[in-house]
Amino acid sequence: MRLYFRKLWLTNLFLGGALASSAAIKASDFYTDKIKEAKKTVNLVKDYKVNNKDDQDDSKNLQKAIDDLTAIKKGGVINIPEGKYYFKNIILKSNVHIVIDEKATIYATYPGSDKNFMIMSFGDESHRAKNVSVRAKKGMYTVDLSVSKNKNVRMFQVNNSENFLIEGMNILDDNTKFNGITLGYCKYNGKYVMPENGVIKNCRIEKAHYGYGLIQSQASTNVYYENIWGDGGVTLRLETDNLKMNDLQVGGNHNIHGKNIYCQNGNAALMISPHSMQNGHVEMDGVESVNCGFAVRIGKGYVSKKQKVANLKPGTYANQAVESKLGRGCAQTPYARGNGGTRWAARVTQKDACLDKAKLEYGIEPGSFGTVKVSNIKSTYGTTAQVKSKHFKYMPCPERKLIRVCLPTKDGKNPDGESFKAPSCVTVVNTKRINFPVNAKGKGGAPKGYWNVEITNVESVGYPHQSKDILYEQDAVKNCKEGK
Repeated sequence: MRLYFRKLWLTNLFLGGALASSAAIKASDFYTDKIKEAKKTVNLVKDYKVNNKDDQDDSKNLQKAIDDLTAIKKGGVINIPEGKYYFKNIILKSNVHIVIDEKATIYATYPGSDKNFMIMSFGDESHRAKNVSVRAKKGMYTVDLSVSKNKNVRMFQVNNSENFLIEGMNILDDNTKFNGITLGYCKYNGKYVMPENGVIKNCRIEKAHYGYGLIQSQASTNVYYENIWGDGGVTLRLETDNLKMNDLQVGGNHNIHGKNIYCQNGNAALMISPHSMQNGHVEMDGVESVNCGFAVRIGKGYVSKKQKVANLKPGTYANQAVESKLGRGCAQTPYARGNGGTRWAARVTQKDACLDKAKLEYGIEPGSFGTVKVSNIKSTYGTTAQVKSKHFKYMPCPERKLIRVCLPTKDGKNPDGESFKAPSCVTVVNTKRINFPVNAKGKGGAPKGYWNVEITNVESVGYPHQSKDILYEQDAVKNCKEGK
């Protein structure tokens, strides 16, 4: 399996001066490979009697191999040879390295219901997985989620791990509900913890859902991404939208670096959105999209309060509940927030008076990132990107006639149920205003939730009507009769 990166363009850019600030960053700064220190190597088929030609669950065998090796000082290596394997809810533990043949295919074992599940977790609430890896022997192994009976599945959940590597994975997707890899948080030994010191590289996904994609990081520290590729969705989503995490104010992304991030036929290559979390430093170099809504999406921070009420209809209880606490005009239009249509949320109006009351009432304020740098960005225009209706306002008016109504879906949307086939909007959208006025007394400026991003070296290719490389909140045109 080859990685289909546009090597020539990325190489040409990286020869320029824009790379200087991150040239010293490398994977070994984030992950220390301990595989050569492992004391024992086993073969999952020969040593643990896995039949890799049938369609039966192999989870117990793999978990037994992991448990055996983690008990050995400095652990061991599990080789998974060519063949097909069925796994669910595997827990990877300290000092265990899994090496997978490029001709091996991993499938998700049906868990017996439609509840959420994963194929493998790096640690869990009872074990912090240190010095671990899952990698291809060479090239890429395949994870086929497209045939999963339960679409509420992800390949990797990384919540409680330290010094970890994920490398050489190709996911065959078909609009499954979650990202292929999710980094989050959990409670361990009475404290909330998150993954730290890790590398994810040389991974790809095909046919991803608009609202998901290859990777989402909710919580992590000191993580590096390199050569990641996505078809559909968002390839790398630094979006801290977990509801419970926002309420607890734990997690967030801190000291995150990336290089060579690519997306085609999707939403965006890179998304940065803090919701109500305070995040740290992020630096990305080399972001490219082809036929996507955007190459880079940057969202402002905000506060929202969720309400879980059976059979709740939009526009009713959620905003009334917020306004009863914060005052009239402090709640925006409610929107669905999962849980089968029984959970809704209302964003708090981006006014200091409303936000100050929200902080007093809920202990939450709009999220942000520390210093964020994104350099060497390129997008190539297409007409069948995944675009949600809320982003049509960033599309030039002459382009809007190209928005496709997809049949046979009732509402004309893509199979993901959220997006439309539509033209690319712009290379970078930064959904915040810029140049907020400051009066003579020094008052004014950007309100809470607005934060600065350093964007350099942007290229837009083939856009027939979009004259700008970057659009901001004030550039939106909702009504084409009033706009351009």
